[in-house]
This record gives sequence, structure tokens and C-alpha cells, in this order.
Amino acid sequence: MVFAVLATAAQGKYRVRAKADYVDPVNLWVCYALPPGSRNTAVLEAARAPLSNREQAEGERLEPHIRRPESERRTMQGRIDVLRKMASADRAKSVPVLLEETADLEAKMPEIAHLPRLWTSDVTPGKLAMLMAENDECMAVISDEGSLRHDPWKVLPRGSKSQPSPPVAFWKPCPR
Repeated sequence: MVFAVLATAAQGKYRVRAKADYVDPVNLWVCYALPPGSRNTAVLEAARAPLSNREQAEGERLEPHIRRPESERRTMQGRIDVLRKMASADRAKSVPVLLEETADLEAKMPEIAHLPRLWTSDVTPGKLAMLMAENDECMAVISDEGSLRHDPWKVLPRGSKSQPSPPVAFWKPCPR
């Protein structure tokens, strides 16, 4: 279990050059099998504690940088809603001007940053895909349950409608 946490902490920091034109990030796939009553959960929680502490510290550090753009976005969205009502109510004499201002505001809306996540557990394939998209395609699944909540072979089709996607599609190598 500790190896899984260490691999999570080091994800994206090391690469292996197998050939001159082929570089791959280092990944570690860990599967432990312990009998019931082996304190799996307690050991796993203790091993994950440094990751959770890091996520919490980063959240506290980044919160002011996230809160302000969220406020700006809500304010801009309110203005956009007012402009749309004015333009659609026919009270406005210059609808094209209102539409132009609406488009400008929409283009200037700040992106909302997400708090960084290093790991998750008991996740559906759809939620895992969202977490990976928010975290530079890096996400560790560390769980004492040992599986995703839904069968990934049935949930995510690859290319063709009839070909199921292998579970490895969830854990892409980190591009960093």
C-alpha cells in the first residue's frame, strides 16, 4: 500500500527512455490481497495521510486564487443574464450592441481552477475521467475495495460501438 502512495507522490516526475524516440512515464500498478481482518482500511488510511495532507495544504494555499475568479464569473454571468433579458424583451433599441457586449463578456469570463487532487477511491468511470481532465490526466485510484464501482468494460466504448474499452484507458500516463 505504501508503494502505491509513493508512486502517486512521484507521478509525472520521472520518465524512462526505452529507445531514442520513445519515452514513457514511470507507472506503478499495485494490487494487494489480504484476508479479512488484516486492518486493510486502517493501514491504507495511514498510508494515504500524507497525500490527503498535501491536498488540504494546497487547497488552503490556492483558495484565495480560486475564490476571486469564481466571484468575477458569477458577477459577469449576472450581467450577461440582464443583457439577454433586455435584448429579448424588445425594450432595447440597440439589440446588436447588447449582443456584442454579451459576447465580449462571455469571452472574458475567467476559467475556474479546480483544487488539485492526487488520488481518489470508489469512483465511477465517468467521475474518474472528469478528475483526470481536471488534474493534467494524472489520478491515482487508491482503495481498499479493489475496483471501480462499475464495470469499465461495459461503460466506455472505444472507437467502435461494439468494442469495449479496456480498464487501462482510465489510467493514462501523466504528460508532465
